[in-house]
Amino acid sequence: MNHCVITVIPAYNEEIAIGSVVLKARKHVDTVIVVDDSSTDKTAEIAELAGAEVIRLEERLRKSSCSYGRVQKSKGDWL
Repeated sequence: MNHCVITVIPAYNEEIAIGSVVLKARKHVDTVIVVDDSSTDKTAEIAELAGAEVIRLEERLRKSSCSYGRVQKSKGDWL
């Protein structure tokens, strides 16, 4: 039985670090989802270039508030 392992990374204005974080995470999981919490920089674009699926939030919800939505949108066996 094959399992799909997903990691979800919340991000807000992380354009400097998000690319390397996504690349490192992809070595260990099947799918990387970055939840961009209404960043005003290029966080979402860089995360996509590094291979992540990106969920862009229209309104800033902060890390704990957007957790429920992140989990709902994931389709993996392990999160």
